[in-house]
Amino acid sequence: MRPLASNRGDDVLVAGVKVGDVTDDVRLDGAQVKATFRVKNAWVGNASTVAIKIKTLLGAKFLSVDPLGAKDQDPSATIPRARTVSPFDVVQAFNGLSATVGAIDTDQLAASFQAISSAFAGAPHRTYAQR
Repeated sequence: MRPLASNRGDDVLVAGVKVGDVTDDVRLDGAQVKATFRVKNAWVGNASTVAIKIKTLLGAKFLSVDPLGAKDQDPSATIPRARTVSPFDVVQAFNGLSATVGAIDTDQLAASFQAISSAFAGAPHRTYAQR
């Protein structure tokens, strides 16, 4: 798995249906995290992909399995990193955001908002009210 791993007890879903959970075997394996999960009453093929997805805004995650392949996945075999996807890294996004926000021309932005405000001045409320 890639660095942003799921945690013990997180759900494992196939097509949006819970079929298992991440076991307590979540550990570092070199530069990546290795997570063991268990599924019940679901087929996992030898070309299946696993994605770590974000469940809530607070960062809860789940594993989404896309069952692919011609044969059964060997339960003792590791799914290769190439067939895994980790969620968008919010910390990296915020770090990049500070540089982007710093580059905004606030005078130009204020002028744009003023132009929009002037364009709607005197317009009936229903013109710009949210529905």
